[in-house]
Amino acid sequence: MNQSNFQRANTLKSAYNACTLEPLEPAEISKYYVDLSTVRKSSAVEGVSTILDFQESGDYTTILFTGHRGSGKSTELKKIQSQWEQNYHVIYLEVNEETDINDANYTDLYLIVIKQVEFALRKLGLKFDQKLLNSFENWFKEITQENEESVEKYVSLESEASLEGGAPFIAKLMVKLLAQIKGSDKQKTTIRQTLEKDISRLKADINLLLDDASGKLRKQNPAYKGNFAKLLTFIDFSEKFTLGFVEINFPPDSELLIEALKTDNQCEKIQFIILKFADPKLRFLRDEIIKELPKIEREANKKLVLIIQGLEKSTDIAGDYPPVLQDLNFVRDAYKRTVPHPILFILPNYSINRLARFAPDFWDWRSGVFRFKTLENVTT
Repeated sequence: MNQSNFQRANTLKSAYNACTLEPLEPAEISKYYVDLSTVRKSSAVEGVSTILDFQESGDYTTILFTGHRGSGKSTELKKIQSQWEQNYHVIYLEVNEETDINDANYTDLYLIVIKQVEFALRKLGLKFDQKLLNSFENWFKEITQENEESVEKYVSLESEASLEGGAPFIAKLMVKLLAQIKGSDKQKTTIRQTLEKDISRLKADINLLLDDASGKLRKQNPAYKGNFAKLLTFIDFSEKFTLGFVEINFPPDSELLIEALKTDNQCEKIQFIILKFADPKLRFLRDEIIKELPKIEREANKKLVLIIQGLEKSTDIAGDYPPVLQDLNFVRDAYKRTVPHPILFILPNYSINRLARFAPDFWDWRSGVFRFKTLENVTT
């Protein structure tokens, strides 16, 4: 706290007005936060940061953060939020504002998560995949007997910030259901019992939507955008045998990247062919590629680009000089003649490191390395 800029209270009334039980917001932490680690244990807060720091891309962690009222839990979570916003997209949920905190049910949390994640996407100008969203909305309409008209009549009476900016049906429905859960014991029981009848479907659909949201948020990452633009340039200018490596550590990101390439306007004249070689016993990669080339139905006036996936299965076997990398290095010169197309290898970083070490001659022919760091999502 900067005492020189702080106006001290000089009466009991002003002292009372200066105090609040509300947690500090991220913007207030630098001004008002007092470090009490010398007089109370801070290992819990440090432990949360350690978990996030060492968490691998694609891992999911649930952390229980407890303490008595007024002990500073929310302020510490806000501090963690501000500390990790560069690496994570943080969505801070105020559950007590969304449901009856004295009678909360796990199904309430599912509704709150979907409501807030959809709102977070919409604020960024993003939307859930329409096919996934339609399936989710149709299921909700069926089990709740709600429709656009019944929901619209209800939310027109609400002045909810999360409904601004063209909210879809699912957002309006979440507002209505949560308001009913919070305001009426009878409706609360009915809604919860309805959701619990097919809880597995609810969880499965929510996970699909969260995965979709994760992919869209990763694409908003400035580093992702920059590397994606460089990759597009590489694909545009590559001719005949040209070698590129794409580093991706979270497997689902590979599929998202491939789909983004296929649908990008700059790739209208590109025919992408995905070749998956996940056999741990693979040794002669070039021979396997040559076998696949005659099977490809070429599209007129399009450049062929090969995308190789799964090679980490054979490059990461125990010991030095995996057979597939020995052969890759040995037959490097033959690729120009027998595989006259640009090739993109999608591999995790440890596999790329092994390839560079054990197939150095092949590695030297690379024309580009494109690293896509996963931007995680955390809901607190």
